[in-house]
Amino acid sequence: MRTEVELDRSVVEEQRALVESGQEPEQENWYTYCHEKYHHEPITGMDICLRKQLVVTVSAHEIKVWNFENMSLEIETATMSSEEISAVAFHPSGFHIIVAFAG
Repeated sequence: MRTEVELDRSVVEEQRALVESGQEPEQENWYTYCHEKYHHEPITGMDICLRKQLVVTVSAHEIKVWNFENMSLEIETATMSSEEISAVAFHPSGFHIIVAFAG
């Protein structure tokens, strides 16, 4: 019996093969959006937490923490700095995030 991870991998491999061959997937929506609270600017950084089911994404002036297990937006904040965010990383504990600004 195949595990859920093996099934997910097989779906990803099938989709990758279709993209590489130039073919279109049979289903129109073969992907699932995580949430509808998108960034308003291009994403400039992303990190995945090793200990929790969290992903952090940043754009020039926004920071968003997503829970990919239940597909929800956990934290959303905007910066008041005139400098743009250039990178982000989780602390290995998963309790802290470091954000780098382009100066």
